Amino acid sequence: MPDPGDTDPPTETTDVNLDVGPIMATLAHLMATNEPPFDSESVLLRPAVKSARARLGAVDAELSDLKRCMERLERERGALSRFEAGASSVLSPIRRVPREALVEIFGWMLDSTEPSPRETCSVLSIANPPWVLAHVCSLWRAVAVATPSLWGSVTIDFDQKKRYSEEMLRTQIARARLLNIRFFATEKGDLRHQVALFAALTKASARWQRLTIQVSSRLAREQYELDLRSLRSVWLQWVSPNGDMQDAFTMAFLRTATGLVDIGVHCHPHALFSLPPVHYAITRYDVDGSWTTHFDLLRLLPDLREARIAVRERWADPAEKTIVLPDLRLLYIDDPECLQAFDVPALDAMAATVEDPSELQALEWFLERSAPRRICFHGHIETEGLDEVLANCPSLTDIGLSFDGCGTRKKAYWKEGERAHVTAFLEIFAPAPGTPATAALLPHVTEIRLACELDDPTYLPLFLRTLGSRMNAEPRTIKAAELVCLQPEVNPPPHSVERLKALQEEGLQVSLSCGEVGRRMNDRWLCKAGWL
Repeated sequence: MPDPGDTDPPTETTDVNLDVGPIMATLAHLMATNEPPFDSESVLLRPAVKSARARLGAVDAELSDLKRCMERLERERGALSRFEAGASSVLSPIRRVPREALVEIFGWMLDSTEPSPRETCSVLSIANPPWVLAHVCSLWRAVAVATPSLWGSVTIDFDQKKRYSEEMLRTQIARARLLNIRFFATEKGDLRHQVALFAALTKASARWQRLTIQVSSRLAREQYELDLRSLRSVWLQWVSPNGDMQDAFTMAFLRTATGLVDIGVHCHPHALFSLPPVHYAITRYDVDGSWTTHFDLLRLLPDLREARIAVRERWADPAEKTIVLPDLRLLYIDDPECLQAFDVPALDAMAATVEDPSELQALEWFLERSAPRRICFHGHIETEGLDEVLANCPSLTDIGLSFDGCGTRKKAYWKEGERAHVTAFLEIFAPAPGTPATAALLPHVTEIRLACELDDPTYLPLFLRTLGSRMNAEPRTIKAAELVCLQPEVNPPPHSVERLKALQEEGLQVSLSCGEVGRRMNDRWLCKAGWL
């Protein structure tokens, strides 16, 4: 039997043509005034009104039939859609994936590289991994809950989110084995809630492997009974600077951290900071403080292999005393004058901020003495005289420049400034116009690196032109090059992409990176990455 909704609506013979000129003209004229119509006008309008009412009823009936038909089709579509989705999920190959493969897939959803303390991470939330994995199906939940490595990273950041579930936190701690904690307290909001969450974390302190913590004055006043023998890496910073509080907190807090190998501190220039009681195993140092603080700490850490030194204030002459670090391999420093104090015979790579041409002399002295293989300059750099410094240091085969963090300045000014510095930097490696191609500049340089804040369309062509010039030089010493854009995306000109591929086919290891991959690469150049 046919569905009533499938039948055509009855044909209505009543019709009205509202486009008839006299009727519409009369109606328009009368509606523009407040005068009653003449008899002749009424005679013209009354049949049209009657016809319009009849047709309106027919249209309403037709619309009603169409609505019923639409509702029926929508119901049918919903049922079919639910069936299709359910049947497809049942037939999906993911149901046949072995549990071991699911564990591997879930692991890739998490960040396998330990983020630096300055990076923003996904906080404890039902919408973020690993919690979201446990709300797909019973199989996924069982696999996720039974995999401790998925639950080991815990991030609580009160600058991102004001409230966290203590029950979720305790559950995640229970499911994990070793813990990597990132806890950022603030001086505002519900301070009791902050203290309570951190107290819950301290109950599992024996399983802490890494700790990144921003300490508030309220948090620092608490007493903690900690077992930090498993702790390998720690980063400390404070919301409000207080020298006495910082020193006392660090000494008490890290009292049991006997296995610590990596320490990072961001402290106020005038604040005191002491190493934890047991510090002989520390091999990585990342501290932001005065030169006096650095000197007092570094002389107690002869086994360092990596050091990132941010000098807030230089109160004393660095050349007065020497810091001997025989095993140091990686070094970053933002005050080249302080390099006079270092004796680092095993140095392999370094990064430095050189904003004043007068600092080049101290840098050259250090490079000639330490003979590192790689250097990356950070930020504003005056290239006048830099080529001579590099020419006098034949040990340097890998040279880079990074503008990481420089784009926060006035954008219009910095756009022109960055472009000028990029051009000047690359001209150090490429022969000037008119110079014979056989006259290679800095022939000992085999690798060139560049990281820019801006996605400027001129950078890649300029970079490739420099590489092409060195490929044509004799001797051809260039082997590798990396260009990084510190933006989420990059849109290179098509002809430049073709040129890049051509250089790769000629044997040059050249790459273009952006987003998270590029930022991590840049962090390695600046000795920021590498938390153990």
